[in-house]
Amino acid sequence: MLAEADKNIGTRNGREMYSSHRAHVTALALRMAHEWRQLGAASVGPSLLVLGAGNCNDLELDELLKHFSSITLADIDIHALNLGIERQGLRTGAGLALIQTDLVPWPRHLATGVTTDFPDGHAACLRMGTHLADHTLVALPPADVVLSTNVLTQMFDQLRSWIAEDDEHFLPLLLMVRRRHIETLHGATRSHAALVSDFVSSDTAKELKLDRCNVLTTARRCLSEGDHFHGTHPEALGRAVAEVCAAPPTLTAPWHWRLDSQRSYLVYACIFAGERDCSIGPGPS
Repeated sequence: MLAEADKNIGTRNGREMYSSHRAHVTALALRMAHEWRQLGAASVGPSLLVLGAGNCNDLELDELLKHFSSITLADIDIHALNLGIERQGLRTGAGLALIQTDLVPWPRHLATGVTTDFPDGHAACLRMGTHLADHTLVALPPADVVLSTNVLTQMFDQLRSWIAEDDEHFLPLLLMVRRRHIETLHGATRSHAALVSDFVSSDTAKELKLDRCNVLTTARRCLSEGDHFHGTHPEALGRAVAEVCAAPPTLTAPWHWRLDSQRSYLVYACIFAGERDCSIGPGPS
């Protein structure tokens, strides 16, 4: 969609700003690869599918290719994917593939940008809810490890561009989008999946703009005061994942992503199992 493409353009030259966040995301993927090997399932390395890879700023692809037999990057913006791998000195083939896909089955008239308003409000929201509930999940190639990289809040932002947050339909639709994304990850993975999400911004938590801040203290305060993005509370997300998966998920400790001097976020990952049960320890602090 146009919004995702615009965001990719805005961060195209921002790889350095992603360095600390990229280290956490890459370490998370490598830890899942290690856990997969502990299962002794196969002699070759696991396959990796990354949803919402965009410019690949949050992935150290060269390092990941040493540990995964194949990597597939998925995003609606295929141009951003191509530029992202080129900037890391890579090209498709030899274990690296790109696919273009919209990760949410939005109604077609919205997904194509024909209209972004709801002239009949209530009825339009109900139609969107029915569409999201009934539409087949996005078809993705299965992989041993599936990683969603800050896609969830982008989906919520897109929904927010159509429906006001104080609209009675906003929260139910947001929760439906969240569940469909969880189902997409669970359906695509053969072993492990991780949903990485930002949940607090320096727009409201000013201490995040500091080079050093107490991450856990800030996270606890923001969560207790309701100062977090809709639909991203770690415990609520964990419960939503548990409704889809047989085993309860693991929530990593949050980390501080200082994007630039003006914007910082708190981020965490929710890790869960696919077809095979697994156990993964706490994440980066």
